[in-house]
Amino acid sequence: MKKIIIIALVLGNSLTVSAQKIELGLNGGLAPYIWADNTFKNYGGSKKNNPGYYGSLRVSFMMVGWQVGAGVDIFQTGVTASKTDSIATFKNTTKYRTLTPYLFLNKIFRLPKSYIYAGINGGYNTGNADTKIEWIVNSTYSAKYSGFAGGAQLGFTLNLAKGLGANAEAGAKYVKMARAVTTGPAPYESHLIFPVSLGVRYTF
Repeated sequence: MKKIIIIALVLGNSLTVSAQKIELGLNGGLAPYIWADNTFKNYGGSKKNNPGYYGSLRVSFMMVGWQVGAGVDIFQTGVTASKTDSIATFKNTTKYRTLTPYLFLNKIFRLPKSYIYAGINGGYNTGNADTKIEWIVNSTYSAKYSGFAGGAQLGFTLNLAKGLGANAEAGAKYVKMARAVTTGPAPYESHLIFPVSLGVRYTF
């Protein structure tokens, strides 16, 4: 985490001098799929993803072939695990709400009146997990979590007018989360989130 931040800051400081423009970006979309680690598979039943919203705000320095900057993501997504035993159907539904500030570095491929970019990001996420257990007696639990977040993104920006552009992006994010449980501390889990979004870009 510290190495990623230091490298990004060094790149940012060294390249800012040659930066020609600053770009602001605002995106909104969906977090339609979440890959959960073996934690949810322990139930021995089925697992269903519960899509949620995704949003991002970014500021970046634009170079000839690179883009470096900082951003913050917010998203909500969830997982439902269920199985049926001799008594009743057991269902565990967890909803995650996460805020992630991060640094990113993109390689830019210039096209006529547009550009494609691909890059990596790294930051720190904080959030809250709300778990609802439906069985003989229904119950709800809540847990806060925080940890490293990192991932990659691929996007396309089309220039619409002077300084204004439209953007489409897809990515993958690795995040450390926690799931609220009935007893003991909330267990941490490794999840992959795959957000897709549309947005606008303003360059000055």
